Amino acid sequence: MDASHTRQSHARKEAPLLAVSGLTVQFHARDRNAPRLTAVNDVSFTLESGKTVCLVGESGCGKTMTALAIMGLLPNSGAVTAGSIYFEGHDVTKMTEKELQTIRGCRMAMIFQEPMTALNPVLRIGDQISEVLRLHKGLSKKQSRAATLSLLRQVGIPAPEARIMDFPHQMSGGMRQRALIAMALACSPQLIIADEPTTALDVTIQRQILDLLGNLGKKYGTGTVLITHDLGIVAEVADTVLIMYAGYVMEQADAACLFTRPLHPYTQGLIQSRPALPLCTEQNSVPRRKTRLNAIPGVVPSLGNIPKGCAFHERCPKAMPVCVAALPPLVVHTQGHCVRCWLFHNHRETPDARA
Repeated sequence: MDASHTRQSHARKEAPLLAVSGLTVQFHARDRNAPRLTAVNDVSFTLESGKTVCLVGESGCGKTMTALAIMGLLPNSGAVTAGSIYFEGHDVTKMTEKELQTIRGCRMAMIFQEPMTALNPVLRIGDQISEVLRLHKGLSKKQSRAATLSLLRQVGIPAPEARIMDFPHQMSGGMRQRALIAMALACSPQLIIADEPTTALDVTIQRQILDLLGNLGKKYGTGTVLITHDLGIVAEVADTVLIMYAGYVMEQADAACLFTRPLHPYTQGLIQSRPALPLCTEQNSVPRRKTRLNAIPGVVPSLGNIPKGCAFHERCPKAMPVCVAALPPLVVHTQGHCVRCWLFHNHRETPDARA
């Protein structure tokens, strides 16, 4: 029995912090007789302790729904219809709401994109953060207040002794965002899901928040799933990057490989659409742009209007007849670099076929 227990413990230690496999999330349409709408389609990735996975793509690509599925916070009309989500060796999709409540906010936490809707408008900021500490860590009122002040200082809120008494509407958008980040970090969770956590912050505070998240990974082994549109942040903090479009993973690679050699036309379009650094000339010290900003034509399709074949083919400059006819599988192009595109299908193998 002791030997068996040792083997089981060793297996648990080797398991990744988070393992998402074949995740599919669907929603009921307004007409209950209509087919379900698929927001996330067959998404798989793993996250090791202390590492950062970035989910990148335009709005409506399924990034936030992936995050909400991991947290067990999907809207009532949505559900995980396929796949598994293993967090610390336990399948989140099989947990009851009571079981989820014991780990949400404690072992895993989420920084939501819109703090005004995530914070309770009738409770003071200090009370909302202190509640997390008292509920999950059993701190007294005095201890939770001291810890709350420390957290507010860490996220760059000035005069926290005064701000702790503010209601959400009395704070700016950036201040509310920082308060929400402080709440997520309160219990030093092993997994942090950050949905555009620095959108409303100036660059100085943004730097502080990214450093804080990075230090949590180094000091406590905290894993981070970061959702962002900012490719500059991705290049700086990501270990692994998933490029998502219309619910599908279009490309997956480590950050250095992705930016050095982007394969999918969608990834290439995103990188090319980044604003270039302004130029200065000797004659004119005022910065000027060398060329117009590149843009991907068209928009992300709605869930009820995703085209057949490759979901990106209507906007793709390299689309072929096969792209319209059939959905390409996600294939391994090189070690650790996967792409969902017919341009590479004949040369590589699907991930499921790897030895």
